[in-house]
Amino acid sequence: MLKKLITELILTLLFNSLIAIFVNLLIEHHSLKISFIYSQSIGLNIFCVAIGFTLIRRLDKPDIFSFVISIPLGGMIGVAIANWIIGIDINQIITHDPNLLVILLACTVAFGLIVSYFLHARNMMMENSIALREASLQQLASEEQLMEAHLKLLQAQIEPHFLFNTLSNVLSLIDEEPKRASMMLENFTQYLRVSLRRIRQEQATLKDELDLLRTYLDIHIIRMGERLQYHIEVPERFYLINLPPLLLQPVVENAIKHGLAPKLEGGTISISATTQANRLDIAIVDTGIGLQGEYGTGMGLNNVRARLRAFYGNQAKMIIKQNTPCGVYVNLSVPLGTE
Repeated sequence: MLKKLITELILTLLFNSLIAIFVNLLIEHHSLKISFIYSQSIGLNIFCVAIGFTLIRRLDKPDIFSFVISIPLGGMIGVAIANWIIGIDINQIITHDPNLLVILLACTVAFGLIVSYFLHARNMMMENSIALREASLQQLASEEQLMEAHLKLLQAQIEPHFLFNTLSNVLSLIDEEPKRASMMLENFTQYLRVSLRRIRQEQATLKDELDLLRTYLDIHIIRMGERLQYHIEVPERFYLINLPPLLLQPVVENAIKHGLAPKLEGGTISISATTQANRLDIAIVDTGIGLQGEYGTGMGLNNVRARLRAFYGNQAKMIIKQNTPCGVYVNLSVPLGTE
């Protein structure tokens, strides 16, 4: 227990340092020393509050309640301690620069989410890795149990990936456009609320996936403005079809990152679904710059392939091809009736 706590503390210190460097790069003429003090103070206090609540409640690891309490409480304590160390009168600064309050709030929430979710995801990843290793070594009687352990490990790998990418979008707006950053932070909070309710489920529905995508795309619209548009055309009769959680989001993220964001005028993402021959086909089409280089070989789409294979075996497939007249067409085809 002590060894694990020390390891998490060291990782938190390293992670706080990376956040300090990242924020310092975003904010010009800003002292790295000050960023470092704030980052370490906020991150360590959130870490300590989360661990304290865990010990008081006699839990093996922090749960969602611990994170909900530790982020605002640890964040406020961390900001106060950092102000004391630096010798800042926060009231005078806020009077001089009212936008600073929004920036501090956004940074506190962002740091708290990063540190807390990092610990949570790391614990889940370790547990699922152990479960998968034990399942392989003991040659579980049921292939279904082995598949479940594999799916959970793949899911634990992709959760921090999409979380950190979304947080980077929030942080990129904090200094120059605090109002838009505040709007994005509200959407991001809603995004977490939607995703965390379902993220640990073994199955989601197509409606769950579409709700998550709408919130995710709304976050990007705040940043890209009119450069990004999206359309979702899925009949309601398909809404209750079961899918592995977080199956569609990496595909949409890939379309924005590699297709629409690099394109000066942006473009459109269209999501549709059809059924035929007892199969569900989900098409995600963008009008971005199209297939370039090693498109489709990154962690996100590789994870989608692995999860399709783990969940459906050889019965599912993902097709990626050039869209006409421009962009990329991705089709996920899965059998209906898989429980």
